[in-house]
Amino acid sequence: MSKDFKTFSLEELTIKIKEISGKWHKGVAKGDQGAGRTLEKLLGVEENNISLPDYGTIEIKSKIIKKNEPQGLISLFTKEPLPEASVPQLIKSMGWKHHNAGRKYPRTEQVFSSTINLELSTNRGFFIDVTEDKIYIKFDSSKVVRNDPDRSRSKAYINLGEWLDDIERRKNPHYSEVMPLHYLRKDLEDQFIKKLNNTFFCLCRSKKDGETINYQYFEGYILKDLISEKIANMFKRGLFIDFGARTNHNHGTKLRMKKENLFEMFKISEKIL
Repeated sequence: MSKDFKTFSLEELTIKIKEISGKWHKGVAKGDQGAGRTLEKLLGVEENNISLPDYGTIEIKSKIIKKNEPQGLISLFTKEPLPEASVPQLIKSMGWKHHNAGRKYPRTEQVFSSTINLELSTNRGFFIDVTEDKIYIKFDSSKVVRNDPDRSRSKAYINLGEWLDDIERRKNPHYSEVMPLHYLRKDLEDQFIKKLNNTFFCLCRSKKDGETINYQYFEGYILKDLISEKIANMFKRGLFIDFGARTNHNHGTKLRMKKENLFEMFKISEKIL
């Protein structure tokens, strides 16, 4: 049986989303689905799909832009690298003291956070290498900028040379047993198509008021007909892999890209908000 989607004209959707934008709206659900579920209710949509003449069925997607996210980057989705369960081993072998270790968390709590892209290696020596079928996250100790100060919140080391000396001494595991990590390109391509193709993609902010999460929607696009050949270009430019995990909690490894690069990947990329 076919689903009965709510039908908007593009003009009606544009008017409706502009009425919604700029104001703070009380969330109707918590967790990762809160922003999307709230937008659906504001649009009067029961399913997370709408029908647009000349566009067909469009899925509603919302993405929260957080204050601490790197400027100009959009988080596309979270996906853990291979081998499975490798991030906890990455923390053990290459992490550093969490700034709340011994206070909010156990004294042994460590953290690993890094935003890595294809253009440059990080000052800790991490970089991305793309092959025909895999995307590798690699480490090269010779690329560590030893004299750079430790800019982590805990300031656990005077400089990154001290950090490198520390991780070289670690065992069970040593980082050489953990690195490199990787993704299968086909897995990321499939995830990209599933998450973003044929969507009404709306960016929003969130803020907490007591136990309530409120959302403010400020930018929206119709994204349709992904040009599959451009996915390969995405892997070569504009892809960022963002780790954010501590010993007892993994926030999820995020794949991000620059907003302008994202919208270039669709035959139709129409800004309506």
